[in-house]
Amino acid sequence: MKNNILLKISSKVAILFVLLFITSCYTDTVDSFSKFTVQIPIYFYDYSNNRKAPSFTKDFTNLYEYAEYKDNKDRIDLAEIYQFTYWIDSLVHPETKLPFNPATDEMIFDYVKYTIIFLKPKSPFLIESQDPNDFEVNPDYPEFVIADKKNVKVTDYYRTPKNIMLVDELEAKKISDILKSNPAFYIVTGYSKYQGQTQDTVYFPLMNVRSDLVIRLTVKL
Repeated sequence: MKNNILLKISSKVAILFVLLFITSCYTDTVDSFSKFTVQIPIYFYDYSNNRKAPSFTKDFTNLYEYAEYKDNKDRIDLAEIYQFTYWIDSLVHPETKLPFNPATDEMIFDYVKYTIIFLKPKSPFLIESQDPNDFEVNPDYPEFVIADKKNVKVTDYYRTPKNIMLVDELEAKKISDILKSNPAFYIVTGYSKYQGQTQDTVYFPLMNVRSDLVIRLTVKL
C-alpha cells in the first residue's frame, strides 16, 4: 500500500515536471517567434594624406540613414554594438616617406582608441538629418569607450581585420538603452605618437585605415 502511494506521488511529480518543461519550451518558442534581429554594418573609410599623430578625429552617423533602423525604430527591444573591426590598408612613414613593408618594418602606437559620443538634434524636426551641423553633443550621456588598444603594432593589423571591441556588460546595457532612442552619434578615433617618434607632431603622407561597426537590433513583431 505504501509503495502504491509513493508510486502515485512520484508519477504526479514527474507529470508536473513534464508540464513545466513543456510550458517553458512553449514560452521560449513564442518569445523567439515574437522577435527578430537585424544587423546594421557601418563602414568608416579613413583615407588620409595628412593623418596627424597624435590626433583625434570624428565621424558622424545617424541610424535614420538605414532602413533597418528607420522602419523598426518604434519596436526596438535591444540595440547593441555587436562588433568593431579595425585594420590598416596602407601607410607611408612620416619621416622616411617610404611605404610600410610588413616584412621588414614595424611601427607601434602607444594606443589606438575609439569612443562613441551621442548627439541630439538642434531641432526635433532635424532628427533624421544626415548633416552633423544639425546636431550637438547630448550632455545627458557620457562618452563611452568602445575600443582601446595599447602598444598597437601596425604589422598585427596590416591588411588583417580584427575585432577590437572592448565594452563590458554594464556599459553595453547603457549604450543599448541610449541607442534605441538616440540614433545620432560621433565615433571618435584617437592615435597616440608612435614609439620612436622624434617630433611632437608628425603627418603621415598616406594612411588608409578601415573600421567596421556592426550594430545589432532586436525587434519586436
